[in-house]
Amino acid sequence: MKNIYYKAKEEDETPLHMSGFVPFRLELKNFPKYDNFPYNILFAGDANIDGVDMSGSALYFPDFSTFQESEKKQSMTYFNQYSREWTVVIEYDKQRGSWEGSKYYKGEFKGGGGGTEWRMAFAHLTMAGLANGERVEFEKI
Repeated sequence: MKNIYYKAKEEDETPLHMSGFVPFRLELKNFPKYDNFPYNILFAGDANIDGVDMSGSALYFPDFSTFQESEKKQSMTYFNQYSREWTVVIEYDKQRGSWEGSKYYKGEFKGGGGGTEWRMAFAHLTMAGLANGERVEFEKI
């Protein structure tokens, strides 16, 4: 089943398990300005749909036209593969050597995370999983 919305049950306030995903770095020959950004960003979560256990995922890809750089920071926006209304903004603080990611739906903050070490920063960002209403692809577990 492709391109449907993730909806947690109302009583599901705490996920049974959490998984964080660590992306590969974006490495483009002759474009070192992108070295501080991920190739893509994956969020995932489980749901029971009509009695069937399913796993949902949403993959976010970079929009290079959104890249910005100042003396202190770099930023770029990533878009959900199923809906451009869902975005993740990645900011890299050049002075601190840290990353911060924020997920939005139509500009409304839905969650985020970060850190000073690549693996931990992106595991922290993605650990919360999918947000209610997020466009995802589901597969049987």
